[in-house]
Amino acid sequence: NIFIFDGDNIIVRKSSENNTDSINFIFEKSHNNLDGGHGNVDNDDLLGQILFKGSNGSNYVEKSNINVLGNGDLTLDTDGDIILDANGGNIKFKDDNTNVLKFNNSSGSWIIKNRTDGGNFTLSNTGNGSKLILDSNGTATDALQLISAGGIDIDAGTGGITIDSTSISAGIKIGTVTSGVPISIGHTTSVVTINDNLIVTGDLTVNGTRTEVNSTVKTIKDPVITLGDDTTVDSMDRGIEYKWYSSSAKIGFFGFDR
Repeated sequence: NIFIFDGDNIIVRKSSENNTDSINFIFEKSHNNLDGGHGNVDNDDLLGQILFKGSNGSNYVEKSNINVLGNGDLTLDTDGDIILDANGGNIKFKDDNTNVLKFNNSSGSWIIKNRTDGGNFTLSNTGNGSKLILDSNGTATDALQLISAGGIDIDAGTGGITIDSTSISAGIKIGTVTSGVPISIGHTTSVVTINDNLIVTGDLTVNGTRTEVNSTVKTIKDPVITLGDDTTVDSMDRGIEYKWYSSSAKIGFFGFDR
């Protein structure tokens, strides 16, 4: 290797002009150049920039790979910003030389990929009283999307789940894209409450032991009402029972008395 000092920079250049050869940059411990003998470059001794580039003769080339190797931690600490600039569009994180996480930029759209089969990708915020916020300033109708080839499980524990919208035109839609998708709401022993008007466009089937309707006015446009079941033998009456009050509770009945 050839070491060149041009007054401002120290350049380490491979003596061979074959740009496929690798160049090893080695920082050795020295009390004059390193901070406390811990392998950290002292900011007081290095003013300006540290540039790593492959070299072909006297011309720098941008094709060479730069590897920083060590058997301890690598710390990047600066009073300014830390900038990762990759013209290839990918920033990869490895564990023992195995790809585990990749940030991919495609025409300004970022994709974060977990490259480990069966591995989880977790965004965790464990601070007391803190929040984990996914914020999209997009104005499209699908500005924030959750897309999964499998299922999506949302579990808030004891905190509850609130889904809300300020749009009185778009509203909140569940299961409106694909026809025939079944929708299940509530546990088999839970109570589902509709706080306002309910419109059922299709058929309505109620399976249970009791159906109670508490409304002031009931309007039924069907001129024929069917009561009872003709598939089993029973001795039950058919008709309508009605109640009223006159000095005491009264019950009336009209229909077919078996």
